[in-house]
Amino acid sequence: MLTGRRDIPRVLERVSAALMWAINPLLLGKLSRFRSIPAAQVANAMVASSHHTAVGIIIYHWKEIKRWQ
Repeated sequence: MLTGRRDIPRVLERVSAALMWAINPLLLGKLSRFRSIPAAQVANAMVASSHHTAVGIIIYHWKEIKRWQ
């Protein structure tokens, strides 16, 4: 789940984000890829990863995105 500020408030997203904040530490191992992450961190990771050449489709999960910071 992407978290962060939005122009239009979405009540259910805020509830989900709060719930994910509580659940994130419990998502270990293979489940860690389902952790929530701020949209700004994803954007920064996209910029950082664009400077590396890679062939094909590459999927970055939570752990890899956190490494780009």
